[in-house]
Amino acid sequence: MKCFDHLFERFPEFETDRCILRQIKQSDLGNLHELFSDKDNVKCFGLDIMKDIIEANKTLQQLKALFDKKLGFAWVIALKENNKMIGLINYTCWFRRFYRCGIRHSLKREYWDQGYLTEIFPPVIEFGFNKMKLHRIESIVNPQADLSVQLVRNFGFFQEALLKDYSYNFVNQKFDDNYLFALLNNKNTEYHELFM
Repeated sequence: MKCFDHLFERFPEFETDRCILRQIKQSDLGNLHELFSDKDNVKCFGLDIMKDIIEANKTLQQLKALFDKKLGFAWVIALKENNKMIGLINYTCWFRRFYRCGIRHSLKREYWDQGYLTEIFPPVIEFGFNKMKLHRIESIVNPQADLSVQLVRNFGFFQEALLKDYSYNFVNQKFDDNYLFALLNNKNTEYHELFM
């Protein structure tokens, strides 16, 4: 929808106390490979272990294409002190006519449970509600990912369903159930005007 084209004129960046949220770049390739070649990190996300840099580069290009093709946003979570990539947070599967989108996040294991995601969720959610005009943000979380379950609950996401055999676990070679969480924008936004 052309009414959102202005969001793609320049990649939106944010700063928090410890982090910068920015667009992915070629120099992130090694850290991207590290992130998704850790079996403990990918097993809860329905992803296969990333085998090599070639595969990492394909993923990097796909993440860049989200913005370039005006499909969504993929932010690198980088440390403010050295600009090192430690994770990702994405808006994908944006159904503009229905004002809903999915949010996904992944963080390198050595940065788990240190408050980084708690720090970077607010500007991303605010961008979704205020700029993307979302009414609903959905998060699909593996029940084994205790920290992610706790994170979304702490931000007011409510559990709507248990999705049976929703994702394939490439690490354990089986189908996993997933929780469906949602966060609603209860502000009175005149949605119908966006498409008129």
